[in-house]
Amino acid sequence: MNPFNGDIDEMHFDHVALLVRSIEKTCEKLASFQSIMGSIENFPGEGTRERYIGPEDASARLLLMQPADENGPYAKAMQRRGPGLHHLALNVLDLREFIETLAGSGWYLLPQSLRTIEQSKTAWLGRPGVGALLEIHERNPKIGAPFVSRVELPIGGRSMLVDSLRPGGERVAGFEESPDNDVWINIDGQRIGLSTLM
Repeated sequence: MNPFNGDIDEMHFDHVALLVRSIEKTCEKLASFQSIMGSIENFPGEGTRERYIGPEDASARLLLMQPADENGPYAKAMQRRGPGLHHLALNVLDLREFIETLAGSGWYLLPQSLRTIEQSKTAWLGRPGVGALLEIHERNPKIGAPFVSRVELPIGGRSMLVDSLRPGGERVAGFEESPDNDVWINIDGQRIGLSTLM
């Protein structure tokens, strides 16, 4: 069973993005997945080096992001919060409709969304008290088997991230509350604490 994929008209999980100090060092700790690591790509406009891990046709791939510009937004995020979970990306069929359903939920559009919604059908969302961002894409969902089958988030209480993403308070399958202060991901039956990858 694929926990991230429901009906075709629902929201679908695309990737988990980690901000890391070194892609190479993190990949050494994920050596068992060497055969399905993409190439490292440079994005000077974003100020990052990036590498996806997981089959190209899979949903819920892992994305490693390393700041490459000491003055860029990702370097600033690293200075503020250190390495760890940066964002969760979700695919929806209608971006504007999805944004409207979040009214009153506490999620807000980040300033760059005013540009990216029009240019690339992408919105960035934040929420006070939640240490990760949401990257929402309007596009057909990937419905292949997920590479990351579960994400556990240490938000406490009734998780604002886990419980408040869908209209009507429906939970997003595959997101669960962490039992401790670490973020955990499950890949191929292995439960991996992100603190061990940093």
